[in-house]
Amino acid sequence: MVYKVAADLTVVLHLVWISFLVFGALLAYKRPWLRAIHLSGLAFSVTMQVCRWYCPLTYLEQWLQTQHRRDLSYTGSFIAHYAERLVYLRVSSLIVLVLTLVICTCTAYIYIAWTPPKSRQP
Repeated sequence: MVYKVAADLTVVLHLVWISFLVFGALLAYKRPWLRAIHLSGLAFSVTMQVCRWYCPLTYLEQWLQTQHRRDLSYTGSFIAHYAERLVYLRVSSLIVLVLTLVICTCTAYIYIAWTPPKSRQP
């Protein structure tokens, strides 16, 4: 039971991480410490796409699922089952790479064009 819950939480964490990569620029453009995490995550995501690596969270989730029950094809909860459909889209790796680059371009635009004005000092 512990492995099942851990696998479900990993899927939800994976979905949250992907959401942060997609929308993180909106949260991080005024927060330099969060911007560094966001840009590092995007750089790692592009590297994974170019090198055709899988996300470490994918490996963790698969390992947790096999520890729970090796003979079941569907081991997650209802929420995790549908979150998996969002995390693991069935599209070509080229489309994922293009979407990742679009996200990077939008992020660059937000960070450059939406730079908050510097406060005036007397």
